[in-house]
Amino acid sequence: MNSKEAATVLAEIAYRLRHFPEQGHRARAFSRAAANLSRLEPDLTGLRARGGLESIEGVGSGIAKVLAELVDTGRSSYLERLRGEPADVRLISAADKLYNARTILEDYRVIGPEIWKRFKRSRDLQLWYFD
Repeated sequence: MNSKEAATVLAEIAYRLRHFPEQGHRARAFSRAAANLSRLEPDLTGLRARGGLESIEGVGSGIAKVLAELVDTGRSSYLERLRGEPADVRLISAADKLYNARTILEDYRVIGPEIWKRFKRSRDLQLWYFD
């Protein structure tokens, strides 16, 4: 599994964790790690072989375990468990994401590229979240 694919998995984990208020800190950690994987594109297989997944910026022991499973098996049991959440929770999540994307688009049409200054993340990372 390459770093872009792993970043997509971590981003989905972050997204699903956001639905649980007590998991906000963990969701932000997964989101940061996903953004760093996408930006830095480290060699995950090499780092895994050397026991160096935690050397990636924003990756602690918990996220390193998820990455190790991704490198070893191409899947994440943690994500699979999160995907099993009830349909009503998933529907609310999708509606929230759609609302946010529409709001950004509406504001972009009025404000233009200046809109990206509102966000802590860069334009590319912000758009990547909705991709």
